[in-house]
Amino acid sequence: MKAVAASRCWNHNSHRLLFDVVDQVSRDAETPVLRSLFHAAHSLHQNFYENWQPDGSVQDGINQVKQFVDLLEEARVQPAPSSTVIDPKQWERLSRSFAE
Repeated sequence: MKAVAASRCWNHNSHRLLFDVVDQVSRDAETPVLRSLFHAAHSLHQNFYENWQPDGSVQDGINQVKQFVDLLEEARVQPAPSSTVIDPKQWERLSRSFAE
């Protein structure tokens, strides 16, 4: 996510902003599954510190993260489309992404 955000000159220096980035990229790429795959990656990140998931869940998460990375690679090399703001929440998210 950080590479995609950086390629688009978007802020990505907090977990909140990473969730904003994945939401906007999923909209831009018309790939809503990116959001659920990102949640799998986030869950594995949390599990690294807390170690509460059983091995089978971790393996499932690893498989989902591989798919997530493949989709992100595709998104990273595509030019960012011009975004049309469709609602106040999207405007708020984009404003955070471009804030200094």
